[in-house]
Amino acid sequence: MNLLNLISAIFPLIIILLSGVLCFVLLQVLLRTPIINLFLDIPDKRKVHQRQVPRMGGFGLLITVLLGFSALLFYNYQYFGHKMIIVAMVAVLVFLFIGILDDSSAVYYWRKFLSERKGKEFVDSKPWHLRVRYKFLLEFSLAALVIWHLQLTVPVNLPFFSPLLIKAVVFALTTVWVVGVANSFNIIDGIDGLCGGISAISLAGLLFLAYYFNILELKILLPVIIGAVLGFLVLNSHPASLFLGDSGSLFIGFMVAISGLFVLKNIGQSNALPLLYLAGFPVLDVFIAMFRRFFVEPKRSAKLKSRLKQMVSPDSNHIHHRMLSKGLSHLQASIVLALFATVFVSAGILLIINQNIWLETAVHLYMLGIIFFSITMFYFRGKSLKMFFARLWGTTKSTYKVGVFAANNCLQGALENQGQSDFNFSFYDTADCANLKDCHIDCLIVEQIEAERTTDFMARLKTIFQSQQIPSIVLCRKVEVVSELIGRTLPAKTIVLSAKPLFVHPLLMHIAVLVGAAENFTTAEDVNRRKTRAIEVI
Repeated sequence: MNLLNLISAIFPLIIILLSGVLCFVLLQVLLRTPIINLFLDIPDKRKVHQRQVPRMGGFGLLITVLLGFSALLFYNYQYFGHKMIIVAMVAVLVFLFIGILDDSSAVYYWRKFLSERKGKEFVDSKPWHLRVRYKFLLEFSLAALVIWHLQLTVPVNLPFFSPLLIKAVVFALTTVWVVGVANSFNIIDGIDGLCGGISAISLAGLLFLAYYFNILELKILLPVIIGAVLGFLVLNSHPASLFLGDSGSLFIGFMVAISGLFVLKNIGQSNALPLLYLAGFPVLDVFIAMFRRFFVEPKRSAKLKSRLKQMVSPDSNHIHHRMLSKGLSHLQASIVLALFATVFVSAGILLIINQNIWLETAVHLYMLGIIFFSITMFYFRGKSLKMFFARLWGTTKSTYKVGVFAANNCLQGALENQGQSDFNFSFYDTADCANLKDCHIDCLIVEQIEAERTTDFMARLKTIFQSQQIPSIVLCRKVEVVSELIGRTLPAKTIVLSAKPLFVHPLLMHIAVLVGAAENFTTAEDVNRRKTRAIEVI
């Protein structure tokens, strides 16, 4: 009897372990098959990686969850009587469909195969992906169906409304909430380990509530999902072997939103605020991003329509991007934000299990302090309200001019998109190397072209450095060889060397260090120190 009690107590841990191992093994097998070529994520100006990484983490995670749910139903067929379990399996199938259409290039190659089979020339050179409008249509349809089937609602009070209108408004708000949370988890999937780590924390908090209030459906479902997320997270830690993809992040966010509503329904909670905390950091990041895009980043003369359009336009200025630009690594940023998420989820749990007005007030004040700290620290660089109003009224401007030579399209787009608020980048071709004397540049970035030999690259460096004696960053393939040649042959100056590819945010940090040092060279002694060779390899 004691053994049975022990097994019952550790049953969720067993499920988490089995699900995690299954997901890890499945993903390892998929990574060794040609299937990964269908899921390659091509880097662009909005992404912090500069190499192709498969976006099949969500595909493997969903397959694992589907197998886990099927095994539990086979273990106890009575689980078929629980609506939540059936809903979860339907959600897995829907997001698998989205993953095949959006995360992979399967449709592109299928159309190419059909064209070649018919003897026609296939002219579509770009991989086909699901349009955003159709993706949202699927998400809203699934959310509305699930909310109606499970009778879930966001607890809100709407006085002076008719009962029918209240039901319609609450149904719409609940649907928007579920889709919004799902997409907020998709949005934070920007650096290695972030979405997986925060998802595991939110799901673990919901699992705690499921056991605290004895909610059987969630006690069955959540361990399977948590285990799959942890198994994926092993391969998503920096440097990531694969990415989660839209299907995986949307499914996780969807289940977090639905599970939170399901908990409130089962315990009769009438306060919707714990839902915000249980969803955690992703919702905060989306709110801050929309506020920033509406009030801070547009020009003062921008019209309401353009501001609203910018609110939903993607960018690379989320909290995790800001942390990278401050010099934190992927691992450090993920750990810090996971701690933030833990605080949020803990606050949500506390508000649900202990409904005391004074405790609730204290928790809200504490969380407002954390939110204010995150905004001032990561967006306005600790300058708080002074920087906020300066950006709000458009009184700040770029100060430093950075010359970039022979940048590929990915690097050029990323620098233009992510660093333009701090630096003014000017891009030059190799033919411009000898015409830099009249250019007033604070820092140089020189990138080695893919097909360029080391000797040719060194000759180009010598021409550039003879024209400009300023701090420089050199991006090359063979760091050791180039650093030795620079030390022997090139003019004395400040140089930072890095192996390609380099993440954009660390690159911006090193630029800031170089130009920040350059602005202090005012005396003759400083000028002499500026001409001293200092080669740093990163």
